Amino acid sequence: MEIQTASLKQLKKLTVKNCGIDAKEIGRKMEKGTFVSILRIKGIANSAEAKETDYGTSMKIGGMFVARNIATGENFAANAAYFPEILESAVMAAFRAGGENPAIQIDVTIGLKQSDNSPVGFEYTVENHAELSDAVKAMIAAMAPTTVPELPVGEETATAGKGKGKSKTSK
Repeated sequence: MEIQTASLKQLKKLTVKNCGIDAKEIGRKMEKGTFVSILRIKGIANSAEAKETDYGTSMKIGGMFVARNIATGENFAANAAYFPEILESAVMAAFRAGGENPAIQIDVTIGLKQSDNSPVGFEYTVENHAELSDAVKAMIAAMAPTTVPELPVGEETATAGKGKGKSKTSK
């Protein structure tokens, strides 16, 4: 994401709304099964503070951030951000794992996905573009594929449900 500093609009805080995006309006117009990318964010997060907002308690993430409204191409910069909950929770988990002086790299695209299960008709999505940490790579590597052993024909197996009884198999 190449950004010229002269084309940055400096914000007091980076939010989806402050970047010119009306997520609720976009969500109302979304058709079943649709998805749209709305905002690209890059930065370094180095602090977090709980704040009361119009929407309840949110985490004010401190650091250095730049963002691009994907629809308009407008660029923004801020030293504080309020992220959608899906990204906020990932950043907070990284802070908890990061020790005393964490510096969390953020490189994501925020999207909206139509959802019948949401009262507003959409949910936020996050696509991570950052390099995975060694810890995350190790966790992924440790998840060896699981295989289910095949039973020879004629063996009896437990039935589906609550594991009661045995089923007959064909011979």
